Amino acid sequence: MSRLISTEMQAVAQAEVVRPFYLIDMEFSTPLRLWTGLGDLDVPTGDTLVINGDFSGGFTGWTTIELGTGTVTLVGDSVELQAGNFSNRAGLRQNIPTVSGTNYRLNFSTTGRARVIIRDMVNSNNLVNLNVEAGQGAVSFTAASTNTRVEIRNQEAGTITIDNVAVYYTQTYVGLGDLLKIGQIREATDLSANGTTVTLTGVKSSLIAVARDEDYQGKIATIKLGAMDELSNVITNPVQLFSGFMDVMIISDSGESSTINVSIENKLIAFDRAYVRRFTDGDQKIDYPSDKGFEFVTSIQELEIIWGRPSPRDS
Repeated sequence: MSRLISTEMQAVAQAEVVRPFYLIDMEFSTPLRLWTGLGDLDVPTGDTLVINGDFSGGFTGWTTIELGTGTVTLVGDSVELQAGNFSNRAGLRQNIPTVSGTNYRLNFSTTGRARVIIRDMVNSNNLVNLNVEAGQGAVSFTAASTNTRVEIRNQEAGTITIDNVAVYYTQTYVGLGDLLKIGQIREATDLSANGTTVTLTGVKSSLIAVARDEDYQGKIATIKLGAMDELSNVITNPVQLFSGFMDVMIISDSGESSTINVSIENKLIAFDRAYVRRFTDGDQKIDYPSDKGFEFVTSIQELEIIWGRPSPRDS
């Protein structure tokens, strides 16, 4: 089956070093997020908060910074920042809406060392103030208010090019390494409802309690594919490979270690289920609680209605 390469995957294909990884999202009362590496991983998700981050609309959404002899020049879909020193610097800045206490990540590409300043505009404090070397830049921060300014500038002698600026909300995934295994994900040319499995080995007792006590059947589980560069930075938003409903969860506890195996049904399985609806008052109120159109359905069953001829009591 042919598949179009998304913009995200094109960015991965252009990277010099690529380290793939998988993400698992399970919809429990407290969402469970796992990945096939070690340690915690902050993964960008959703749409970028930056306006015109690819500069296809020129400087729309951006404020340019040109001090002394510093210059900001649009070259195609990139921006050149030419500077001499701190007093003759050049840069770009943009304010973005954020949620206090929420984690975000700034991604961008640069051909030279750039200075990144992320500032909380409500409290007038810098959250980040550091140099980022040439390549694919990734800077994480936690917002402290509803208004945050992102600034990228050149304050050293020379010219650097900036493009593909994006700020994403991030979600934290817990690494299980080789203890997390994913079953085969099969695609078909027809509408076959092919499922898959996820196996967790050496899991904590808290997760065993979730698997044992929570009503998980029918809840959503999602598998995504992501990629890192040589510096372990997530290159772009992971892409979804599979999404389905959790079905059967088998727990094996040997005393020393525990294993959970979860089977996940393809969403297409819903086409095999019969949805029975009836012309009754109770069924109608499932969708329309105030509708009384079927209120007397029960009372008129088997009711004989005399119409167009004398009734027996009139004759």
